[in-house]
Amino acid sequence: MSFMLAGDPDRVSPEARLAGMAEAAKIGGVSRQAVTNMRSRDVNFPAPLQELASGPIFRETDIIRYFKERGRAPLPSAYEEVQRKRTSRFDPLDRVNLAQSVERALLEEPFNPLPPAAPFAGAGLYCIYYFGAFQPYAELTSTTDPTPLYVGRAIPKGARAGVGGVLSTVEEPVLFNRLREHGRSIEQVEKHSAESGEPTLRLADFRCRFLIVEDIWVPLAEALLIGHFQPVWNQILQGFGNHDPGGGRRRGARPDWDELHPGRPWALKQEPARRTREESVERIRGHLDNRLKLDLSSIPSLSEEQLSLLGDDD
Repeated sequence: MSFMLAGDPDRVSPEARLAGMAEAAKIGGVSRQAVTNMRSRDVNFPAPLQELASGPIFRETDIIRYFKERGRAPLPSAYEEVQRKRTSRFDPLDRVNLAQSVERALLEEPFNPLPPAAPFAGAGLYCIYYFGAFQPYAELTSTTDPTPLYVGRAIPKGARAGVGGVLSTVEEPVLFNRLREHGRSIEQVEKHSAESGEPTLRLADFRCRFLIVEDIWVPLAEALLIGHFQPVWNQILQGFGNHDPGGGRRRGARPDWDELHPGRPWALKQEPARRTREESVERIRGHLDNRLKLDLSSIPSLSEEQLSLLGDDD
């Protein structure tokens, strides 16, 4: 006689699953000796399908029915997978778990204008959101489930080299100043758009979230945010966070961001970008059409090119 042995529970029907003495004990929540006693003393105990050298083999459904009839709720089948979100031991102090807690804290912050209404001290992380009418960004303007257009960080330059200690408190308005710089960039674009008659961006259409946090937790949390939300201005249209490179370095091509959103005086003096405005718009559309579904519990992977963008100008 041959039997279909229980292997992958997804491929074996419940009626075909088999159980030995150990599995029967597990299903009933009793010891293996208790199952041996039941079998020898209770004539209603299920008969085995076959006796092997290793012991009797039962139909699993017969064992489950036996325990149910005697008022004992059987435990889950020995072959059923336990449902759980994590399969490894959870360590709340693991660096990824710590970074996820920073990410969640940032996303719980309220929206503010860009820049915020008043200065504040501290360094940290921020997200910039767009709620305007510029068509290529239409998918990002949902008021119920907004997606950041840009994710960035602002930490003191000394902190990047470890100057001042690992957990030194930042008293300067580093984060506020960074958000103010971004606001000025968009103001310049808005002014240029009004003069040229080709409106693209309005500062009033932007909002930001920010979180003051110790420098040490910033880079990995930023990487998680970028990996989860895949922001257009981080991954597709680079250059928003750039500064004026200075006179001798302005001979290079302007960033793609400034080609699509002209207005920053220093960028207007540079050579045209590698991509045309039309090419950048097409790349944005393709990116938004193919974004992965948002799952904040996942650990996103970033390419070397994407990781290289997490630099001083973010």
